[in-house]
Amino acid sequence: MVRDDTPRAPPAPAEYARLVSVETQPDVVDDRGAEATASRWSRVSFAWLEPLLKLGYSRPLEAEDLAVAAPFDHAHSCERWGPRWERAWRRSGGSVWRAMYHLFGYRLAVSGLLRLVCNVTTFVNVVALRGLVAALTADDGEDTTARGWWFAALLFASGVTNMLANQHFWAIGNRIGMNMRTCLIGAVYRKLVRVPANTAKGDVTTLVAVDANRLTEFASHMHFLWSSPACLIVALAMTVSYLGVAAVPALIFGATLGPINKRITDVFSVINMSLMKHQQRRMELLGEVLQGIQVVKFFSWEDAMAARISVARDKELSSVRKLAYALVSIMTVITSASTILALCAFATYAMLGGVFDPATVFSSLYLFGYVTWPLLELPYTIGTASTARVSVGRLEAFFARVEVP
Repeated sequence: MVRDDTPRAPPAPAEYARLVSVETQPDVVDDRGAEATASRWSRVSFAWLEPLLKLGYSRPLEAEDLAVAAPFDHAHSCERWGPRWERAWRRSGGSVWRAMYHLFGYRLAVSGLLRLVCNVTTFVNVVALRGLVAALTADDGEDTTARGWWFAALLFASGVTNMLANQHFWAIGNRIGMNMRTCLIGAVYRKLVRVPANTAKGDVTTLVAVDANRLTEFASHMHFLWSSPACLIVALAMTVSYLGVAAVPALIFGATLGPINKRITDVFSVINMSLMKHQQRRMELLGEVLQGIQVVKFFSWEDAMAARISVARDKELSSVRKLAYALVSIMTVITSASTILALCAFATYAMLGGVFDPATVFSSLYLFGYVTWPLLELPYTIGTASTARVSVGRLEAFFARVEVP
């Protein structure tokens, strides 16, 4: 008897067996996903993913190891989104934004509420940190042990709440983006079979590969359009309450960051639109070449067509390079902002004769460090919004085409 020494992967843990679909045929869809069958606490804490993470730690994951997706996250959900999109499109009056609102308005509102919870708990952390440090450094003979414990408990509770709300915010936002992309791709292909046959394949490829993905990115970041400015205002107001007039130089420097970021963001948007135009042109050329490949080969036009595609590709790469420079400029301004803000504020505070107590220093440093995040997200979100607006315009023009009777 020949011995089989082929290495075998360890079996899946017993607790993970219920998460794996028994059926492996592609036409079988289990409406009960792993997340839907988990307990409430498991869904809140993402504990239902633990068996999958343990299995992935023990060996590389394979396709059959993955749990059954939720109904509208499954690959077959494109058929389910079709009737819903048709109803939403009729109600929208020809607007993709309104159609997306009719389809995803409730979940977008939930993600906005979670974003608000994240912002509130962040500033609760600042207050709790200041109170805890003040209780630990009090030297007036007062017993501050009980007050310190209260602030420590508040700091822990707000931190946990912030973490859970933030993770669920990104999970919901990414899921909305994925469903939105699935819905739009299915709608584009359904529309394609009802319009005249002279529709360029490059246009359809751009709608599916570029425009639908732009809306996916914007869906997960759209709430930063209101969240980031609100956080900046509250953070600067708290800094003024802690440092007084010493925070004015930091406020002036922060005010100069607005026009700088706006200018860089405008350049970013212009370059991004140019990139999308060159990208669309390259994809149209590729589509034409592939569509007429027999003619190209018959007349030996390979070099000429390759040269045309190379020219379009060079223009696209030039826009990509400029876009990278703009992104580096934004990152340079943002990453150095918190350090310069703290330097301006503390230098002015020292010159005015202020006393650096630990509570003021740590809470102010926390705020200056936190300001970096909304300063980073705001220009990026504005850029994604501008590109999403261009993509929506192309999608609306395509959906408004006259259909063949």
